[in-house]
Amino acid sequence: MPSHVDDSQVSSKLVGRGRLYDLHSYLNRESHETKRLVQVYFTEIDPYWPILHAPTFDLQKASDILVGAIVVLASWPEGHQDHVKLALLVCDTAAASLLVRYCFPCWL
Repeated sequence: MPSHVDDSQVSSKLVGRGRLYDLHSYLNRESHETKRLVQVYFTEIDPYWPILHAPTFDLQKASDILVGAIVVLASWPEGHQDHVKLALLVCDTAAASLLVRYCFPCWL
């Protein structure tokens, strides 16, 4: 795949095809609950599994897949009822993104 193709290009193509729509519409970045779960991730999960750099993380600029994964990880120990639905949405969206990026680059 050409090196100039970035995640935002893949995401915009998938949204246009309806692939990311469910995840994008499910995540409300302005909601108190989403913001709380992101904070829970950085206080409860990140110290033991430091994947992200908290000081530079921007909820508004992060991809839907990344925000979804953060919310899934933070909500899992709390036993949220929507945890399984969101986990499936995140996994399906990530798989679709990889499929388009590596198997069907002509869609880009």
